[in-house]
Amino acid sequence: YDWVNANLTTEGDTWNAHQALKALAGDRLELFCSLCAAAGINLGFAAVDSAPPFKRPPDERLPRAGWAYPHDEDFAESFVVVRDGNDLVYISMEERLRPFGEVSARWFGAPAILWMDGEYSLQHLPGGDIEKDRFENRVHIELADDGSARLEGSNTVHGERSYAAKEQMRTAAFDELCNALEGDISQQFDGFEVTECRFPSLGKVGDPLVQEYVGEVKRMATM
Repeated sequence: YDWVNANLTTEGDTWNAHQALKALAGDRLELFCSLCAAAGINLGFAAVDSAPPFKRPPDERLPRAGWAYPHDEDFAESFVVVRDGNDLVYISMEERLRPFGEVSARWFGAPAILWMDGEYSLQHLPGGDIEKDRFENRVHIELADDGSARLEGSNTVHGERSYAAKEQMRTAAFDELCNALEGDISQQFDGFEVTECRFPSLGKVGDPLVQEYVGEVKRMATM
């Protein structure tokens, strides 16, 4: 899992897992499953419905032909499943920077149809810390006598929303990232101008998305 996600950073133009392995580009899920099969690791596949708090109203479209059997379109998400002792580990390859076995809080307790060892079974995804997917914004303000201010702070995204954002930011120009961050902070502090910005751990699996900044507001308060 770690090797595939670390080495395949682009989709590429490959047709199968063998080509993806040679080119180090292509479908990560296909290559992951192929490497597991070659290593003798038994995989299962889970089709997952939404957990009750996130359940959408029924789709009123007419059923398609052959509607009586499960189909990808009938489910909200799918996972590859491996056994870890007596536990099941649900694996998503959608985001490259997602930690192994990390499941979004919105899937906690969600019902799933699992195919494994040649049999179907009804399962429920495990629960966990519902606060692991969260935003955390901090700022320290030094107000000067003339009403200007120096701001130093950070915007942090933990968990689910950080993975895709970090992947997108990883290949962006530094100046582009700084300008975007300045725009975000300006919505909270009118007239904010960034003088320094840092984006640690953009390429590291499991780390939160952290955007650190230092800047000034020429008129924060009137004296």
